[in-house]
Amino acid sequence: MSLEDARRAWINDEPTYDALGMVLKDRIGQAIRQLGISAQITHRTKTIDSLLRKLLLKKHHSYDTLPDKLGVRIIVRYLHEPARIITALGAALDCQEIDTKADQLDADQVGYRATHVTIRLRTTDAQATTYPPTQYFAELQLHTLAQHLWADMSHDIFYKNKEATDTRLQRRIYLLAGLIEVADNEFTRIDEDLASIPGLRYVLILRALEAQYYKLHADAGNPELSLLIIKTLAPLYGDAPGDWSQRFEDLLTTKKHVLEPVFASQRQRPQERSAFFFQPEVLMIYDRLVHDQYRLRQVWNEHFPEEELERIANVFGYSFD
Repeated sequence: MSLEDARRAWINDEPTYDALGMVLKDRIGQAIRQLGISAQITHRTKTIDSLLRKLLLKKHHSYDTLPDKLGVRIIVRYLHEPARIITALGAALDCQEIDTKADQLDADQVGYRATHVTIRLRTTDAQATTYPPTQYFAELQLHTLAQHLWADMSHDIFYKNKEATDTRLQRRIYLLAGLIEVADNEFTRIDEDLASIPGLRYVLILRALEAQYYKLHADAGNPELSLLIIKTLAPLYGDAPGDWSQRFEDLLTTKKHVLEPVFASQRQRPQERSAFFFQPEVLMIYDRLVHDQYRLRQVWNEHFPEEELERIANVFGYSFD
């Protein structure tokens, strides 16, 4: 196939790949939500320029075999999350050629540590007839935030320095990879150690809320606002509130049939929803609407606009009239 033929083919095929990207994002989002993990999920199709350049550089590939016409990227916060996500994706998608770059590094090496996976729809997927797995696939890259920073910044520099005989620049980039790895490890350890630090009651409540909230909605809220609301509402649970994690896990388990459709509807109503809705503590607000609406309104109105609470109450079927 000539470059001109490839150009015409991609003009015709790109919208289909873009639509597949949206389907894959949806499948991935559903799988990650079940884990209660916050993740950024994006997809992109190659531009015509980029596709043609790849064909010029990768002579061993044809238009049909070019592997990354569609790319999907997942960015998470902590080192323990990618492995959990890969396991979950295995049940949702056909995952092949799982390539964990960190496993290829020796003990005395540093460098790129992300995970790459070739993903396809399963043959049993409702969209598999539209996007046959034998024809359509995507390259998934799974990074932590820190790994993403290093990969994004180093990519261009590496290629600019590829032909250089002086290896000092490359060594400096790899040393930065080592610092990124240390940062990744330390962020994960800090997150794990939070539970053992005294005086962090409201932070622990927020973590308990996030673990369930991310099963309903992927985007994080504003943590400063979260802690302010939690500090306001926590006294409503009395002096012995019990296990916060268990409380909100039980709430999601018993009220999932209510919460899931409400969250889905609120995603479609940005102009109407409360500014407080897409915050993890909306689960705390809902819990108090169910069990102690009067005291909730009383405490809320001392700190926040009542109309915003009323918007939340209304979407859950509660009226303040």
